Amino acid sequence: MSSFLRQLLSRADYSWLLSYLESRGFLIWVRCAIAVGGLAISLTALLAAFAPPGVLWPHGRSVMLAMSVVALCWAARWLLWRWPSRTQSLVMMAGADIGIAAACFIHRDLVLGIAATPLFAVTGAYLSFFHSVRANLCHVLFAFLVAAAALIACGYVQGTQWLPLAASKAFIGLLSTALVLPFIQVGYRIFRSSADESTFDTLTGLLNRRGLKREVARTEFDDSPPQSPWTVLLIDLDDFKSVNDTYGHARGDDVLVAVAEAMTRTVDRDATVLAARFGGDEFVLATREPPLVGRIVAERIRETIGALTDPTVSVSVGVAGDDDGRRGVFELITEADRAMYKAKRSGGDRVMSAASRSGQGPGA
Repeated sequence: MSSFLRQLLSRADYSWLLSYLESRGFLIWVRCAIAVGGLAISLTALLAAFAPPGVLWPHGRSVMLAMSVVALCWAARWLLWRWPSRTQSLVMMAGADIGIAAACFIHRDLVLGIAATPLFAVTGAYLSFFHSVRANLCHVLFAFLVAAAALIACGYVQGTQWLPLAASKAFIGLLSTALVLPFIQVGYRIFRSSADESTFDTLTGLLNRRGLKREVARTEFDDSPPQSPWTVLLIDLDDFKSVNDTYGHARGDDVLVAVAEAMTRTVDRDATVLAARFGGDEFVLATREPPLVGRIVAERIRETIGALTDPTVSVSVGVAGDDDGRRGVFELITEADRAMYKAKRSGGDRVMSAASRSGQGPGA
């Protein structure tokens, strides 16, 4: 139970979720759903500006019309522009909450204004899915304070006889806002657990091809400062079929695990590194280090794997770097793959760079 609560209260991984939705083609539908929410807020503000018996405060109609236009632009921004960063996302949701709060107070009939409180559930749903529980709790607290203030104002302006009707509307809005949190958080945890299982290689524990694609896409949504271009190492075991034929597939699996461990043990733990099993006996290492450093890492990996015994194995490694940041990881994988096959044709057990086309093997 305590483990479940820790998972429930943990921070949502904003960039991971966006990369997952992008890789599955769902992000456009999420954009559309958020845009519809923005349109709902815009329409609510528009109705509040012109619905009888009118607005309560001076210039209130102008304020609501301005809010309607802002909400419309807000919806267009989600639909047409690049997805916002985590901080921008929180600021936009805070702005939406303030707009909903204003709609609750601006109308002369405050009972009608309180009917806007269910819109807090719209922003709450987004916060529950994309942000932390703490952010959503602040949102729920804000919604309760707005509803309480609106009820007090309703009793003061329109009389206590209207409080039961106003309270019932506020209760519906607050209940829907509060219930959104646990249901979406539980759904997110189940969804995240299932998604994680499909992105890792079960034998080595490294990323698989799908996981590598998702982690690369994840960097596009990360709030961290721009990083250096990618360098990719493609590592392929030499004549691995003979290992399976001689020692059996179970021993071959042990070799693959040992190779994966040698890869991850060799790289700098402080560097940004993505390690994946790309195929049967093919591995990919993507790092933010310069190509020259990537080649040094490749040599270390080749030597570490070459030191394995029972059975003895060797690898051919292709290295491809991007100096100007114009090529992506998978384009570099294609270049590294060509370099790796050149290394194999040169006798194997060597590193070859796609840039220099020069090989380096034992004793070179």
